[in-house]
Amino acid sequence: MDVIQASCGAGALGLGFIAPAFAVAGLSLASIPIIIHFLNRRRFKTVRWAAMEFLLSAMRKNRRRLRFEQWLLLAMRCAMLLLLGLALARPMGCSSNSLAGLIGRDSGVYVLVIDNSCSMSYEAERQQAHTQLDQAKRLAHDFVERLSGGQAVALITTANPATAIVAPPAYDLKAAQAAIDRIEQSYAPCDLDGALQKARDIADSDAVAREPNRQLCLFTDGSRATWAAGTAEAVKAKFKLMPAAFPGGITHFNLAKPTQSNLSVLELTHEGKLVTTFFGTALDADARSFGPPEDVQLQWQLDNQTLAGSGSMHLDLARPQLRQAHVDIKQGGPHVLSLTVLPHDRMKTDDTRYLVINAEPSVKTLIVEGEHQLAALGGSGAFLRTALAPKSAASPGGEAAAAASYVAPDEISDLELPGKVLGDYRAVALCDVGQVSESEADQLQHYVESGGALLVFMGDSVSAERYNSVLYPRHLIPGPLTRRVSVGSEQRGYRLNFQPEGVVNPILGDFAHVANSGLDTAQVYTYWQLVLPADSKAQRVLDFASPATSQPAGEAVASGAATALDPAITLHSVGAGQVMFFATSADPTWTNLPAKPAYVTLMHDLLLGTISGDDAWMNRTVGDRLTVPANMGLSVAPTMTDADGRDVVMESANGTYASPPLQKPGLYTLKMGDRSVPIAVNVDAPAVADLRPLDDSQLLSSMGGVGVRLVGDQLPPRDETEQDALGRDMEWGLMAALLVVVALECFLAMRFGHYRRGVAVEGA
Repeated sequence: MDVIQASCGAGALGLGFIAPAFAVAGLSLASIPIIIHFLNRRRFKTVRWAAMEFLLSAMRKNRRRLRFEQWLLLAMRCAMLLLLGLALARPMGCSSNSLAGLIGRDSGVYVLVIDNSCSMSYEAERQQAHTQLDQAKRLAHDFVERLSGGQAVALITTANPATAIVAPPAYDLKAAQAAIDRIEQSYAPCDLDGALQKARDIADSDAVAREPNRQLCLFTDGSRATWAAGTAEAVKAKFKLMPAAFPGGITHFNLAKPTQSNLSVLELTHEGKLVTTFFGTALDADARSFGPPEDVQLQWQLDNQTLAGSGSMHLDLARPQLRQAHVDIKQGGPHVLSLTVLPHDRMKTDDTRYLVINAEPSVKTLIVEGEHQLAALGGSGAFLRTALAPKSAASPGGEAAAAASYVAPDEISDLELPGKVLGDYRAVALCDVGQVSESEADQLQHYVESGGALLVFMGDSVSAERYNSVLYPRHLIPGPLTRRVSVGSEQRGYRLNFQPEGVVNPILGDFAHVANSGLDTAQVYTYWQLVLPADSKAQRVLDFASPATSQPAGEAVASGAATALDPAITLHSVGAGQVMFFATSADPTWTNLPAKPAYVTLMHDLLLGTISGDDAWMNRTVGDRLTVPANMGLSVAPTMTDADGRDVVMESANGTYASPPLQKPGLYTLKMGDRSVPIAVNVDAPAVADLRPLDDSQLLSSMGGVGVRLVGDQLPPRDETEQDALGRDMEWGLMAALLVVVALECFLAMRFGHYRRGVAVEGA
């Protein structure tokens, strides 16, 4: 219903109705007793009766008193109906209005939005509040203390995801204060956009929308992390809708300290996808000062041992080049790397960032050979195996030993594939495998979806019909094979469209700016033409050259493809794993690439580019769940403890174990039988680190320029005259008056009842 509002200015009535239709109905009903009175007077007949002359003479003496009593009863009955209509209409008045102040009581709905995100853990060290959140809770608690029983409170927290912890609004103010006291510090980013949406949903609900005095109060730190985040435009758009949702006003309590700043380690990563004990890795980091530049100490650690390269650093807002060029890990298994900025500042949660690295002593690779020959290097798989782990010279006993390599290849024939446990290998390579059965394809699909790497090389044995009907529907090749393209006996081979000085795919980064590697001069005599669907997300690592720059590379691919170049090497994801497709063979039967210097490096790059690092699941962000990979081979249910040693409940579903959202940063410990694995949980530092405060003009701009009352970190003095909205509900007073009038009418009707007459006498 429409709400009639009145100004609270001097001299104004300052009244309004929540349901004005009831007031109109009350006025209409008040006329009914009057109409009945006149109708009753008209229906009486005047009868002259000689015997009544004596009584008539006596009644004339009391005529004025009788009329007064009748009019009084009539007025009481009209007032009853009028008061009933007015009470149902719920008239509202300003606190400055004399009538509202006399019979009204305070009314309103207050939606309190309290920021409990990571930035509110800043230690402001106020006298009665250690952190910003402590101060916000104290202010909100005292704010509710000032309210009266006719006012209701809703409570929303902003830590992602925003949560309405008291909704719909509660009139039990003690319970609302208890809910405020129970708000816990979160280390997630601020979801202000979601909090505003929940506030608007509360204001628009049927139970609240009829209340004209709806007010919104925000308790945040006024920092850039809160107001200048990625959702800033969405927040600004929502604020422009707030005045209509909250006509009683919007107040922002700014908890920020004018000089607050923050040091933060935003990022810590290792180079490449794979870390092995065979070669070291490099670390890259991003640490900044969000505030004045500071001289700090950077401490790099590996398994709690300080690394070389730690030392002093001058940090400012610009991104410095922080790099550990070489970290040598000699032992396989998970290791914890960390970077800490010292001394700790007032928000310690982002001063240290952890990274768990799983160093592998070897990369077990299964090579499936589709064609077997007795000669040395007689098959495509043999060439691939030699490139990944070449044999050294023969020993005196006549047996060649494997040279030192991080790859541990295991070569089998395609007939042996069904009996292999693919989960024992980090990568599987199909080399000139002619046919794959349905069961083998299902096995490969499950392996890749679980995080495995599959490399598919073509060759003479490959059946396009079988690949298209078995592998393609399972996404184990990126598109259907169309035809085998070959050059004539006297023609030059097709060239790969590789330009070392041009744009180079990251997988081929080793060949960027490298002349005479052979990758740009290698010739391909035969390849399988493959059509990428129009909606394909496969990455083109390398194409065959266009006809303008080389021998014709086959017909243009099917209509809808992004380019007329035939793909030579592609990479696409399937579940948690990846598939690398190589359109030609891995041996010299279809290409002279194996004779080029680039061949060995290329095969290693393709392997490393396909393997997904198996340590990503051990590195989580606050709010993430931890899911234990299915390939961990669990024999007992895992258990986990957080950084404080408290148990984290692991949930089981379909044989997979997962944690609830992880709420605190730090190093967790996951126990899987006799194994313990460290789990790094970091805050989303880029989203929470910038604690530089916004000034009032910047805050108002972030709020879309709407009329917001800006308040500092203390409650303003109590001042009843500050309330401009209609905040006095007179319903209860009018209902009390109605009861009084009903009681009085009953008493008077009983008191005057002995004067009732059935016949009117002329002259009465």
